[in-house]
Amino acid sequence: RFTPESDPDDLAQQASAALQRTFEALRERTNWHSRVSMNLAKAFIDAHFREESLSLQQVAQAVDMSPSYFSRVFKEEFGLSFIQYVTKLRMEEAAKLLSDPFCKTYEVSYQVGYTDYSHFAKVFKKYYAVSPKEYKRRVD
Repeated sequence: RFTPESDPDDLAQQASAALQRTFEALRERTNWHSRVSMNLAKAFIDAHFREESLSLQQVAQAVDMSPSYFSRVFKEEFGLSFIQYVTKLRMEEAAKLLSDPFCKTYEVSYQVGYTDYSHFAKVFKKYYAVSPKEYKRRVD
């Protein structure tokens, strides 16, 4: 509390402590907002990862963030970049679908968001160290 007899050093310390509490409260609020936004973004991605047109810009716009800020915060929150997360979802879904003996490998590529089978096969092989056809052979 300020009084005419207050020590200026005490006032400075009190003001500094008050500012620090204010900045910490703002930081917590911003972090909370970012976490909520990232959870919404993750839910959006989970619902749309099968669409070839899914883009970082589209998801960033859905959660009202700039693409660069979204990209940075997403990686900080989940430990994976946007493209790594989408690829993970697509590859895990592809592996599930390939375990169906009636599902063709080229159909799987379309079902997980790849219209170019050769690109899908390349990404799948990089992810699982076997081609989709070899993976399917092993699980059949």
